[in-house]
Amino acid sequence: MEMEKTFHMNAGLGGSSYAQNSTMLQKRALNLGEPLLEESIL
Repeated sequence: MEMEKTFHMNAGLGGSSYAQNSTMLQKRALNLGEPLLEESIL
């Protein structure tokens, strides 16, 4: 029987926690995609 590998999010308030980093990553993705979206609309 093969064990499934799972990776859990880091909990807590540290610099590597999901709560501290998720907003930053989402903002970065939006900032990278915004010019492409604007260009495609215009």
